[in-house]
Parts: sequence; structure tokens; C-alpha cells
Amino acid sequence: MSDRDALTGAIVAAQSDDLPRLVFADYLEELGDESYARFIRGHVERARTAAWEPFAVRWDRGLIPGADPNAFRDRLPKVVDDWNVEWDLTAPFRRGFGSAVRVRDLYTFLDTAGALFDAAPVCELSLPTAPLDAWRRFANQTWLPRVTAVRFAGLSTPIEPIRCLCESPLATRLEDIYFDRANSPAMPELVAAIANSPLRQQLRGLHFRIGFESVQEMIQACGWEPWPKLENISFVTMGLTDFLLREMRDSGILEQLVELNLSDNPIGVRLFEFLRASQRLRSLTARKLTYEPFTLAGRTNQTLFPNLRQLDLTDTTGLDSAVVRVLGEWFPGLKSLSLAHTNLSDVAVGQLLDGPLWPQIVELDLTENRLDRSGIEKLLTCEIPENLAWIGLPDCQKNVDFGDSLRVKFADRNLS
Repeated sequence: MSDRDALTGAIVAAQSDDLPRLVFADYLEELGDESYARFIRGHVERARTAAWEPFAVRWDRGLIPGADPNAFRDRLPKVVDDWNVEWDLTAPFRRGFGSAVRVRDLYTFLDTAGALFDAAPVCELSLPTAPLDAWRRFANQTWLPRVTAVRFAGLSTPIEPIRCLCESPLATRLEDIYFDRANSPAMPELVAAIANSPLRQQLRGLHFRIGFESVQEMIQACGWEPWPKLENISFVTMGLTDFLLREMRDSGILEQLVELNLSDNPIGVRLFEFLRASQRLRSLTARKLTYEPFTLAGRTNQTLFPNLRQLDLTDTTGLDSAVVRVLGEWFPGLKSLSLAHTNLSDVAVGQLLDGPLWPQIVELDLTENRLDRSGIEKLLTCEIPENLAWIGLPDCQKNVDFGDSLRVKFADRNLS
């Protein structure tokens, strides 16, 4: 066995341990492969860092040399044709090594998957349609304890795989389940099956996307008792309304969440009122809300979410200057804020830059907002926060010279 094979085996055998990965990076550096060694070390550090801290923001935004994962696709283990998988190129790496694959055919994958799991620390699977006997075999594979996340990308009713996973004694590290088409009337049954299985004790994330049927029943199926580790929920394009959000609040689900994604839902004016129970919330993504969510704009001098660090309101309208002015009072610890494509006015940008958030901001997205001269001048004359790692600049087509000046001012904090 070569040194490379031995080091790879150590990484595969101890997926959660960073030390074998860092030892591998040292080995690569000794061989002269410094670029990939730096990528592994940086990716490991990124995994240890909260998404709103300067290093993580600069890494994710491509401002750190050598951080682009596309440059290292050739380092992913070559996929043999009869494995019937492909690397998930949207995010193939975890902590420097290939981790996420899309399975094309489950039958043939089960026959050859052992070789893949020996070649790389794979832990995330995107799964296709398959008959019941294939799912039973899947649930009894010796490599299943390595899997931390499964995604049902093409299955609107993955009843068999969920039941098999719920019954399997080997799904011991499964932490996240993604339902990319949650539009089946059977979804409440699936959620109830998970809630009544051992998976309830270990799941950290449940993610639902594109579904308008039986949403209330899905929320109720989560039960009225806390899930020990559940801290991340996504309901994207699920037809959530104020009424359903109140159901989530009353069930107690929101109280334990650290991350929440409610994007693209017809949630109305009481969004933040319902979320006030979520005092542990650190990251909130609420893109493309259908209605104005900010009736609390007049309630100044209130701390609504003291622990929130990341807020994404991309494509949400109604962010007038009064709302922007009190963001710092509502979210005093906020470090990452996206106001992209929100029709911000020059006055609103001025309120933001003069408010308490600006000096502490690490990441700010103002892209696709067309500011006039006064708003751009405000950006040109403001003092750059010490920890600002990245800023997405507004549209300056009507003031090209000012736009060039903005890019010069924020050159090391923006890639245009």
C-alpha cells in the first residue's frame, strides 16, 4: 500500500476527524502540490468557522486565493462507469475532499458502492427512484453509517426509502434529510414516520422544497415534543402563510432552531412577531417574501433577535428607510445582511450606513439596487468597517464614474 493510499484510508476511516486531512495536506506539500494542500487546509478552517465571520465570508466569496473548488475538480477520485454515480458539482467537497455524489441507478450503485466509499470520504447522497427491494438493500449496507445527508431530488413520495431508513440500525450518522419535491399528500405520513423512529433523536436538519399540499399536516406531524437535535429547518416555496407559521410557533418547533429558511412563501405582516420565540436563531433566510413583513417598523428600541448573525432578505420588497433604520435595534448582533434586489432607496442606504449595524458588518449585499447619486456618494464617503470582508455593490449604470470609484474604494472586498 502506498503512502497516499494509507493516508486516504485514514481519512475515510475517520470522516469527522480533521487531523488525517491536515496530515494529507502536509504530504501533498512535501510532494510540491502546494495549491491543493492550501485548499485542504483552508476548507478545513472554513468548516470550523461560522458563515458570518470574516474568513468564512472571504472564502465563500472567492476573495482568498486558491479557494475556488472548481480548480480542484480533477482531484476528485475518478468515477468508474459501472458505479452509476457522478460527483455533485454544486458542492462536491467537504473539508477538502469529495463528499457528495448523485446516484443515477440505485441497483448498480449498491453492487459497486464499496469501491467509492473506499476511495473518498463520501457522506452525502442524492438518491433516485428505485423499487422497495433496492431500498431494503440500501438500508443494510455496511457503509451506511458513513452517510450524514440524503437528498430525494426526483422523488415526490419517497415512502419506501424513508421507512427503510427509519427501520435501519445502520443509519446512525444521518443528520440531514432533503425533500426537493415535497408536494405529495403523503408527506405528513413520512414526517410522522421520522418523528416516531430513532432518527428523531439524531436529525439536525429537515428540508422541504416545492410543495403546497398538506403543509399544515406536515407541521403537526413533527409533533408537539422537542426533537433533541433538530436545529435547521427549510420550508422553501411551500405555501407557508401567517396561519401556518403560527402553527409552527405554537408547536414549539421554532424555539430550538438555529437556522431557518422560509424563502418564497406568501408570509405576511407578522413574520417577525411569530419568530420572536426563536431566541436561539442565528441565521434566517427569508428571500422573495410575497408580502411586506415589517409591521414592527414602528416599534423602535426593541431587541427582537439578540443572537441573529445572518439575515437574507433578497428579493423582498417594502424595505423603506424607517425599516432599515431600526434593523440595528432589532438585530444588534447582525454581521451578514443581504438586501439584494429590494428596491432600496438612497435614504434607506443612508440610514443603514449611519446606523449601529454598519460598523460591525462583515458581509453586505446591495446588488441589483439602483441608487441615485446621493446614495452612491454616501457609500463613497463612509468609513469602511474594520471587519468588512465583502460588499456587493449596487447598480451604478446611471452614474458610471461613481460606480468606478466605488469599485476602487472596495476593491479588496468585492469581485466585479
